[in-house]
Amino acid sequence: MITEKDLQILEFVWQYGSITINQAYQMFFSNAAFGRDMARKRLKKLNDIGLLNKTILAQGLTNELIYYKERPVSPHKLILLNLYAALKFYGAKINEFKMEYKVGNVRPDAFISFDYKDYTIIAFVEVVLTHQVNYKAYEELKNTGQLQNELGTFPLLVVIANNPEHYTGKNLKVKYLDYKLKNIHQELLP
Repeated sequence: MITEKDLQILEFVWQYGSITINQAYQMFFSNAAFGRDMARKRLKKLNDIGLLNKTILAQGLTNELIYYKERPVSPHKLILLNLYAALKFYGAKINEFKMEYKVGNVRPDAFISFDYKDYTIIAFVEVVLTHQVNYKAYEELKNTGQLQNELGTFPLLVVIANNPEHYTGKNLKVKYLDYKLKNIHQELLP
């Protein structure tokens, strides 16, 4: 039997491409006793009845099972989805989450807007696996004033990397997270 949570999981996979057991736990089962086990069982059930496929990414950062419909997402996108799930886990309400967002000459890996407590946070997200962040392009975008007019502020820049090149200028507000997002609560949530 398909449950309401199963439908929520499937909707997430249809929209974003894949899900891991930990992501499912953080978004849909975090309040349940044995929530991680429930997430694992529901994903296995969806796989067993043919609604989801599963694999382990050969070039992934972890050995997690990834459940997907058509093809698994890249390690890059997997990290973005980990961020999405972690924010939900800590109680953020996601207003907007767009991967491969493009504005002007800048193409961040994601654009996210979320509410947490009494704050709305708007951010660009860059996952650094190979190439470092082009901070100059973000400074040029900020200097246009385009986003400040549209959004009322220039988005925070969130860099996810284990060894990032740090921003040395004073124009941008930048926060750094590691791949495991261990410091998300201290760095990103007010």
